[in-house]
Amino acid sequence: MSYECSPNEYPKYRPNNMVRVPIKVPWKRRLETLVVMVHSTSLILFTFLYFFLWCFPILWPVMIIYTVFFYLFDRTPVNGRSPSRYSSFIRNLGIYRYLSSYFPITLHKTVELKPTFLNKPVEKYVYDTSLRYILPEMLLSVLSRLHIIQKKPKMIQERVRTGPKYIFGYHPHGIIAMGVTGGFTMEGAGISNFLPGIRCFVSTLINQFRLPFYRDYLMSLGVTSVTKQNLKAILKQDYSVLIVVGGAEESLYSRPGLNSIVLNRRKGFIKLALEMCGSSDHPITESADDDISLVPVYGFGENNIYDVYYTNGEPTNENDGYLRRFLKFLQLWLKRRSGFTLPVVISRGLFNYDFGFLPFRRPINVVFGRPIPVKRLFGRKPGDAVTDKEVLYYHKLYVQNLIALFEENKEKYLAKWDKSLNIVE
Repeated sequence: MSYECSPNEYPKYRPNNMVRVPIKVPWKRRLETLVVMVHSTSLILFTFLYFFLWCFPILWPVMIIYTVFFYLFDRTPVNGRSPSRYSSFIRNLGIYRYLSSYFPITLHKTVELKPTFLNKPVEKYVYDTSLRYILPEMLLSVLSRLHIIQKKPKMIQERVRTGPKYIFGYHPHGIIAMGVTGGFTMEGAGISNFLPGIRCFVSTLINQFRLPFYRDYLMSLGVTSVTKQNLKAILKQDYSVLIVVGGAEESLYSRPGLNSIVLNRRKGFIKLALEMCGSSDHPITESADDDISLVPVYGFGENNIYDVYYTNGEPTNENDGYLRRFLKFLQLWLKRRSGFTLPVVISRGLFNYDFGFLPFRRPINVVFGRPIPVKRLFGRKPGDAVTDKEVLYYHKLYVQNLIALFEENKEKYLAKWDKSLNIVE
């Protein structure tokens, strides 16, 4: 077993000499490392590609069209239209299996989640021509009046609303929430088969959509912005969303062995669920216990894939104390200014195990908790203003469910050096 991937014995020291990757490594492991490296640098690669293409005058018309209509004036990540940019083809690329198997990332259920939608056979009258796939409805109607084409009854598969939509709360954030990336935005771990009938959009900071080409890559994977109005628009269409509740601030508590999360002050996702009760574009055709549910999700091992210079820790000497305070100030300042922060990570490289930017091969087990049906309380009805009393009630219930989820699964998925769940803020 290599230096990087011991599941039960976390190294308490770093070796004095460089630990190189063995020469005789199976090609599958090489490919896994390559895919993780490419994805980890995709922000830089896509942005570089955008500027590189401007070097070819023949591509300028295409680049101008993209820049004007798909970059500068495109509001898709914030106006609830992200489903239109969702690409099953991109998400199902075979290379993503290697990203998930690198750690590996594995999905687990506590209970079955009821599908939001099911495909059911419905008889409908449709135009008896393949032109219906390419011509607008108005033109098809004209052709029908001219008796060139006609409508005929046909059994088709139609998406029917059968259950609640979900707000998944993911914990902990870790350095880059790799459990979310490999578990939710790609099919490498089999999320569509794992949650049939539930299409989930992952929310992230709006800043990530300010980079050309990279923004399109994110949207194709089902990633959208975490702005409130955008999430409300997506939920109104009866899609589910995932929110990394602790946010960038929680990444500062990321360290191997720790399970520290930021939750006490995070109540916005609870209020969002209450506001969206009874708000739907599709009525439920079958009996359902609720219109929207909260689901706690915990990524066991998320904090273990990077070694971190922990700025919240106790200094070992006076100089170390100055350095920690300076880095802590810099991280918090960066978070206030830009919405994200930069933990100081010490990880592995392509050809060595003791220095670089790639995550270690340590397992991430993503466990889904029991759904919490959200209904209006204390005499309030859908559409009424949300009260603090309702928010506090569901927040307390959510915390209890998350703690229960952690306690029920820690023996199965935590190493012996991992600590218990700690809600620090």
